[in-house]
Amino acid sequence: KFVKVDEGTTSLDYIPFAVAYSNKVAFLESRPPMQDIAELNLLHYQKSSDFDNQLRISSVPLLCLFGFPQASEEVSAGPGEAIAFPEGARAEFVEIKGQSFQYQRDRIKNLEDQINTLALAAILGQKLVAETAASQEIQRSQGDSTLMIVAQQLQDMIDNCLVFHANYLNIAEIGNAFVNRDFLGQRLAPQEIQAMQGLWSSGAISQETLLKQLAEGEILGDDFDVEEEIEKTQKGDMIETDEPMPEAEEDEPVEDPDDED
Repeated sequence: KFVKVDEGTTSLDYIPFAVAYSNKVAFLESRPPMQDIAELNLLHYQKSSDFDNQLRISSVPLLCLFGFPQASEEVSAGPGEAIAFPEGARAEFVEIKGQSFQYQRDRIKNLEDQINTLALAAILGQKLVAETAASQEIQRSQGDSTLMIVAQQLQDMIDNCLVFHANYLNIAEIGNAFVNRDFLGQRLAPQEIQAMQGLWSSGAISQETLLKQLAEGEILGDDFDVEEEIEKTQKGDMIETDEPMPEAEEDEPVEDPDDED
């Protein structure tokens, strides 16, 4: 059901309204992409809280009296006190063996595994089988992951909004947006850096290729500009400086007191 809140006119012949869906259920309706993980986190919190409460209660032994007269309304016990028992009576501390605690720990661990699995599926995609680390790195950019879809939908929505602004301002040039979809870091290993440097030294790859690979491998930083760096090195700006090199100072001779005469 739609309710009109306000109305007006624009210079556009359409309504500038862009939508980004996550898990689309119906028109203008999506299911939160991380709802399963959120619900498991809530269940994990509840189970952990119950477990801590049970440990707190069961960790205190309970004093039990056997054959003690029921007429005694109050009995105090402690490290500095003693209890007088009638003949045949006894007392002992009873504590929980805690055999059921292991099942609760296993349940909490199972919830943690499910959360990790769903989080991994949101990044890598729906294919979750026993794979090597290398194959997981290859499949980390597949397009069926939840976060990939959300990022693509967000990028499309921003592009549509840029089209709205361009049409409203009556300009031909329309900008575009890019939403990062590299959710897993892929930092190059030292041996990989050395191998690329060797290829560049031998002339197998260009300086531009080397710098691009180092930038994508998270070695040179996010603000590194490959084209600007190549231009600087070609002009020799890497070794130019405004200040002259300081000249080496000569050591002054030390006068001998015996040579004053």
